[in-house]
Amino acid sequence: MDIASEVNEAWSDSVSTQAFIEDMESNGIDAIVPIYTNELTMWLASSNRRLSYIDDAADTFGISPEIKLFDRLQIGYMFELKEIFNSLNKFINEMNQIDSDKTVF
Repeated sequence: MDIASEVNEAWSDSVSTQAFIEDMESNGIDAIVPIYTNELTMWLASSNRRLSYIDDAADTFGISPEIKLFDRLQIGYMFELKEIFNSLNKFINEMNQIDSDKTVF
């Protein structure tokens, strides 16, 4: 399952947008990071951009070169999920702000 499907599945399982956000904040995005090598390698192979998530995560968190490849894949996957989550959260907050700013005549 790809990341968009994971987020969509988690979203559709939530009672509301706010419940989804609270669930992701409390349980952590890492709860949906794959634990099987084949899922992680399929994720990596699906886009050349995915290597940059692994590199960015390593730079951001100061990951040691001794960290195993499997762990790097999981960290890169989680880094991409967090980026998606943060973008969705920002968009939802902006939409909520727009809705609250509307005046009813």
